Amino acid sequence: MPFGDIRDSMNYTLKTILRLLKREPKHTAGFRLNLGTALCSLSLQKAFTYRSGPNPRVEAEMHYAWRKRKGNLSIDPVLEANPHIIITGMSGFGKSTLFRSMLSDIKGAGISAIIFDPHGEHGSTIQSLGGTVHDAAYSGINLLDLDGATVGERTSELTSLFRNTYTLGYIQATKLSECLWYTYRKFGAASRNSRELKSTPTVKDLIAELNIFISNSRSASETNTLVHLRDRISLLNTPAFNGNAISVSALANGINSFSLSRMKSSEGRMIYITELLKRLYSTMHGSGIDDGVRLYMMIDEAQFLISNSDEGNEITKMIEEGRKYGMGVVVVTHAAGRLNRQITANASTFIAFYAREPQEVAYTSRLIAHGDSSKTQAVMARLGHLKKHEAMVISAAIRSPTVFRTNLPERQQQGKSDNPPQMAQLAERPILFEELKRKMGHADGAIIEGEIEAGGLTSFTLDTSKGKERWVMKPRASLSIEHEVYIRKIIAALDSLKIKNYIMDNSRGPDIVCYLNGKKTAIEYETGRKNFEETAKMIGKRRDEYGNVIVFVNDSKIAEYRKIEDITLFSASSVTDGSLSSWLLGLSALAPHG
Repeated sequence: MPFGDIRDSMNYTLKTILRLLKREPKHTAGFRLNLGTALCSLSLQKAFTYRSGPNPRVEAEMHYAWRKRKGNLSIDPVLEANPHIIITGMSGFGKSTLFRSMLSDIKGAGISAIIFDPHGEHGSTIQSLGGTVHDAAYSGINLLDLDGATVGERTSELTSLFRNTYTLGYIQATKLSECLWYTYRKFGAASRNSRELKSTPTVKDLIAELNIFISNSRSASETNTLVHLRDRISLLNTPAFNGNAISVSALANGINSFSLSRMKSSEGRMIYITELLKRLYSTMHGSGIDDGVRLYMMIDEAQFLISNSDEGNEITKMIEEGRKYGMGVVVVTHAAGRLNRQITANASTFIAFYAREPQEVAYTSRLIAHGDSSKTQAVMARLGHLKKHEAMVISAAIRSPTVFRTNLPERQQQGKSDNPPQMAQLAERPILFEELKRKMGHADGAIIEGEIEAGGLTSFTLDTSKGKERWVMKPRASLSIEHEVYIRKIIAALDSLKIKNYIMDNSRGPDIVCYLNGKKTAIEYETGRKNFEETAKMIGKRRDEYGNVIVFVNDSKIAEYRKIEDITLFSASSVTDGSLSSWLLGLSALAPHG
C-alpha cells in the first residue's frame, strides 16, 4: 500500500477512536453551556520559608492559593462524567440569570427542555424562545390513572406518595389503601393484578368513596381518621389532578415549562411534580439508550419542589440513570445541603453563588473541595467574598475550583446599573417607554434599553390605529407584558363606554369582570402561547361560573379558538384598530338584564 494511503487510513482510524472515546454523538456535537468569564482558580502552590538560627535553611511547603485566570469559561455536558448540574446560592445573586443563559444555550443546540417553575418567573423567557408555558392549575394529571401499572401497584404508589407528602400515620395509610382498592373495583378492576378498567376514576371518585367509608365507620376514632384524610385529599379535587391534558411523550420535543405559581398548596405542588416525574421516568425507560443529551429537565427553586426523602424520590432515580437515556438534570436551589444526598453525589457539575447561612457555606465548601480540609478553608474564604453574578464551579472536567462572572452586559458588570429601584417601581405595571424615560429623566433612554437587554425589564411594541406604541414592564410571574398591555387597553375601552368593570388580580378568577347591561361577564385575554387544551378547559370553567364569557386572542390563533363553543371571541387587533368600542356597545345593548 502506498505510504499516503497508509497515512490517511491511520488518521481516519485515530479520529474514529477519539470520537468513540469522547462519545460525542452528532446531535450534540459542539454543545456547550457558557458560564461566563473566568476570574481565578484554586491551585496547589509551593512556598519557601527561610529558617534562621544555628542551622539556617530554606523549607518548602505546599499550600492552596487563588491564581488569576482570563478567558471564557464553559462546560461540555457530553464530555462530563454526567450532564447533571446543581446551582446553589442566595436569592438575588445571579442564579436565575445563569439559569436563563443555560436555557438559551440548550435551545440553541436543538435540545429539548422541561422546566419546573414554582413562581412562574421564567414565562417571558420561555415564550421568547418559542416554548410553551403550561399552567399547572389547569394542566391536568389524573392521579388515579393506571398508566400501565396494575391496580395493586398503583394503589401502593399512591398510598406511599400521600403518606410521604402528608406524613400520614399507619392507620390512615391503611385506610387510604383500602379506599383506593374499593374505588378501582367500582370502575371495573377484577383483581389487584388488573391493568385494564372500564373507565378511569379521579380524585373526585376517591373522595366519594371516602365519604362512604366515613358513613360506615364504627367508632368516633375511625370517623375522625377518615375525615382528616378526606379533608387532605379534597384539596386535590382541582383540574390539576382530575384531567389528562398533558401528553408526556409530547413534552420530549421543544421547550415546555410548568408554571406552578397558581398552586397555593405546597403539598399539591409536591404531589404534582412527583407524579409528572414518575411518568417522565417511565417514558425515559421506554425510549432506549442514548449516548448524547437529547432532553434537559430544569428545576428552579428545587427546595420547594423536591422531597429530601430517600423513599420514592423520582428525581433521584432520574439523576442516577438519566445519562444512559440521554437526559440531563439542572437543579437550582437556595440550599444544596437540604437536597437528597444522592442528587449531589450524582451531579458532575456543581456551581455555587454567595450564601450566608454558615451550615450551607460549610457544606458547599466541603463538597467543592472533596473533603480536603486545607482546600475547604480556601474555598470557604473565597465563597464569602463572591459578589453579585459571581460564582464558583467544579466539575469532572474543571477539576480546580474556578470563580467566574456570569455573562452580562458590560455596563451592568461594572455596577453602573443594577435595575434601579425607582425604575423597577415605575414599571411594576406596563408603562410606555417614552413615559418611563420622562419620569426617570433619561433623555436618550440608554439606561432603560440597558435594563431591557439585561432582562431587568421586558419590552412589547403594539401597532395601533394611531401608530406604534412601545411598552416596558418589570418581569412578573406568570404574566407576559403582551397580556398586561392588552388588558389595559380592554379596560380603557370599557371605561370609555361607562361599562362597570374591575380586574380580577388573582389566580382563581378571570382577567376582567364586567357588567354588560347588568349581566356579569368574564373577559380573558390569551396570547395563544399556552397549551390550547388547558386554556379551553379554563375557559369552560369560566363559562360554568359566569355564563357570559368574552375571549380576546392573538390574531395568529383566532381560528383555533373558534373551536370553543358558547363564547364571544374577538381578535387582539380589534382592541387596537378602533373597532372594539362599537363591538362592546353592541354586546351591551343585546345582553339580557341580570
